[in-house]
Amino acid sequence: MATRKEHSQTALITGATSNIGYELAKYFAKKGNNLVLVARDQHVLYKICDEIEDEFGIYASALTLDFALPTSPNEIFSELTRASIQVDILVNNPEFDNSGLINKTSLEYELKTTQANLVNLTHLTKFLLPSMLKHKFGKILNIMTAGSFTPDPSNAVYCVTKEYIQSFSEALENELKSTNINVMVLCPDEDFFKKTNILTKIRKFSINR
Repeated sequence: MATRKEHSQTALITGATSNIGYELAKYFAKKGNNLVLVARDQHVLYKICDEIEDEFGIYASALTLDFALPTSPNEIFSELTRASIQVDILVNNPEFDNSGLINKTSLEYELKTTQANLVNLTHLTKFLLPSMLKHKFGKILNIMTAGSFTPDPSNAVYCVTKEYIQSFSEALENELKSTNINVMVLCPDEDFFKKTNILTKIRKFSINR
């Protein structure tokens, strides 16, 4: 296991075991950041942490939990406090979806979608922002989708939560414009699995103000 680089920044990424979360984890590791990776599948999560540590020589912490549960932000914050980890970069990448007509989809899963994509995203941001302000540095990257712009009749709940992410991010960026906290939203296109595409989209985000 790699040793935590004490003078490196730390990025916390939710939904880190697949697709864009996984690619972003590798991206920030390549930049020399330590990582805190959050996901539900413990086996995959630990495998990815080991893989990234071996490849990039940084320290990757694994937090196995279901981000759709109301207790998740508290559990994450408690673990960060226990381990004395200062999060400099927060990547909110909650991915809960429940496609289908509203009268046929699962209410339980739609409530989980709302909890993860809206409530817990806000909760975790509010937990970590005060420390960023105290240290006069921080970056918040929120992941949205094309559904943020156009309601999808077969994906009503998911789209409205992603629309919230866009609005919340724009408002937060405006609130923090006089600080050294950078807020950005990333709306991946159909090629978002390709790391080169992600690098292009977040290049501006990666440059300190």
